Amino acid sequence: MKNILSFTQLINENLNIENLQNLYLPWEMGLIKAWGGLLYLSFHDLDENIQKKVSEITTKKELENYFLHSDDDEDLVDWFSDIPPTMNGGYALYDKKWLKSALLNISEKTKLVEPLIVYRFSKTEKDGWNSYTTDENIDYSYFTRSKFSYRLPIGYPVIFADGIADNNEVIINMSLENQRKFII
Repeated sequence: MKNILSFTQLINENLNIENLQNLYLPWEMGLIKAWGGLLYLSFHDLDENIQKKVSEITTKKELENYFLHSDDDEDLVDWFSDIPPTMNGGYALYDKKWLKSALLNISEKTKLVEPLIVYRFSKTEKDGWNSYTTDENIDYSYFTRSKFSYRLPIGYPVIFADGIADNNEVIINMSLENQRKFII
């Protein structure tokens, strides 16, 4: 049986996190950073299809701007906490359908080359895109949540958010069926 690597081992032995993240475009890193901010909280409540949206070019420009400037711009961070952020007289920056497509395209760039164990702390699991951690020692017990552990197979698409969003964070699209299949 092939060894299962920890996140640190995976990066140190096979990949360099900076090289992986160099595959991400600046607007993609903005989306990852926004996800690690507050987007992960509002994602599941976002409308699937919003007719009144800005162009994709504008969306990508604003996500790149978020990546470059959100550390120093509280108003920008506040704006991105809206569900969804709007501009130009109420035009949405994105809808859930666009976000799911963008996240999938980003994750396809960094498919696993070795199995990876990830953890999630939650009262219940949600279908679809969610944040996971590669740090099994994070203590969220003060939230009285359950800890779920999953072994992801080679080839599984993930977004390595460490250093862009939260430390040791990976963003993964996992169906309830895959959660049952990968749980350890």
